[in-house]
Amino acid sequence: MWQANVGSGSGRATTYKDLLTKMVGFATSQGVDTVAVNAGGTGYVVGDIINLPHAGAFLLARFEVLTVSAGAITSLRIVSNGAYGNRGTSATVSAGGSNYAVGNILQVQGGSYRCRAKFSVATLSGSAVATVTAFEDGGAYSSTPSNPAATTKVGPTAGTGSGCTLTVTYSGLIGSTNLTTAGGTGTGATVDITLAQTGATEERNDNKATFNSLTDEKEVVLKFDATGRTNKPYVGFCTGTTTSGINTRPFIAIIGMIAHNPAAAMSAQPNIVGTPGTFSTDGIYMMTDENAAQEMDFWITCDDLRIGGVYNINSGAANTDDGQYMQWYAGFMDTFATESENPYPMFVGATSRDRSVDPSTSQINHTGLAECLAPTAASSPHYFYRVETGTWVNIQNSVNFGNDVYAPSGMGPMCKLQEPTSAGGLTPLEWVATATGSPLVLHNAIGSTSRGTVTRRLLPIPGTVDHFFPIPLTVISHPGTTTNQVQDTVRGQLRGFFWQYNTDGSAATITNFSEDYITIGSDRYRVFHNHVQTALYQFIAIKEDV
Repeated sequence: MWQANVGSGSGRATTYKDLLTKMVGFATSQGVDTVAVNAGGTGYVVGDIINLPHAGAFLLARFEVLTVSAGAITSLRIVSNGAYGNRGTSATVSAGGSNYAVGNILQVQGGSYRCRAKFSVATLSGSAVATVTAFEDGGAYSSTPSNPAATTKVGPTAGTGSGCTLTVTYSGLIGSTNLTTAGGTGTGATVDITLAQTGATEERNDNKATFNSLTDEKEVVLKFDATGRTNKPYVGFCTGTTTSGINTRPFIAIIGMIAHNPAAAMSAQPNIVGTPGTFSTDGIYMMTDENAAQEMDFWITCDDLRIGGVYNINSGAANTDDGQYMQWYAGFMDTFATESENPYPMFVGATSRDRSVDPSTSQINHTGLAECLAPTAASSPHYFYRVETGTWVNIQNSVNFGNDVYAPSGMGPMCKLQEPTSAGGLTPLEWVATATGSPLVLHNAIGSTSRGTVTRRLLPIPGTVDHFFPIPLTVISHPGTTTNQVQDTVRGQLRGFFWQYNTDGSAATITNFSEDYITIGSDRYRVFHNHVQTALYQFIAIKEDV
């Protein structure tokens, strides 16, 4: 499933907590899997974008008009799958309980769900709940709880409230035929759809963590379906802020997990990477802008194995290449091994490694999925892979744009891993081998090294027209660390994420290249530059999984 929320009024993320809420809402909902025109309406033109409103729509599905006949739509393309569910939309208090505080978050218990509804305490009668308002995404239910429903206080920390029950009204799930659309230049179009699960279920979704004097930080754990696999990937998320001088930096920390114990603290979960609670360097962070009013465009791809994407913390920039695009991925990769050989082929990472850094400036504490840089040889980078033995190893291509050092794993095609020699030294080995010892030969074959024009400079594959070459981002690792190896091991590919070449390392701007797309067959690949770095390997492409 694919969701792009871009531009004012489009449902873009408003805060770091809202970004996480939208990630969870999308991962646990159903999206439009197929769409067909029921009635074509009148007045539409090719290129119109129409959407699918509904009371249970947390994020809207969007369709591009491909063909029309005398203003009536004849065919559509899905451009965002949306997030639909049977959601709790409102509630009245059946029993108020005691010891609550205004602002407490109550989570509805019971029913069959992918995500549970939450309500915020609006007013009290003494210490009992008097009225509530809907909070976050309303949940996603296949079978709703019986009314009145019990609740559990999941934040913030004020009050020890218990005993509140609610009578909840639900939206119902969107239908499948003759559905009204909105938007575009015309009116009257209706569609028929089918829905499919995005692929995750919440295991934890609290709003009561305390950090940096705030008592309502979020802690979330998602369990992915991993259809056909015995082992399932779990991904944890924790929000927080860091104050440094006059600046406050909000972030979402990502935690790779293979199981979840709801009775244990996030930091006590088994075999995790990116331990919450410490929140220091060598972590995995989705940094957002210090300006809480700065809305963020976002692009999310999610299925039953993983979730990932890009968000722009400078969405107000006049030029998309002035955007600051943060990248992240968490969950299973497409693996080249069987489940018994590699039970948990997890890859977890995000653009920033330190919660105390400014995400809007170019520095070594930021890097992209293709670059995988690290500040020093001794420090961890931003990306981690779980090997068969259960150890998390870092993905590191080079150090501070300079000389490479030995790392157990790197990200192809740009990894330039160092192999240890029997004498104790390091011998460079490039996964992308070329006659000159530099991967630039490969670069020049499929991309341009000139940025002297304001137009896109992607070159087609030699001998073809308008056929570009996205190369899968591939984790490569050494079989050992103490002896010279002649062959690396291909571990797996990041599902739907690709390296796309277009830079010579200069700081010149390619106008409107970011957020554009390339097309291969019927598939689109959305292209983004690598945050604010100006080194090589600047662009990535993400397949729009619609």
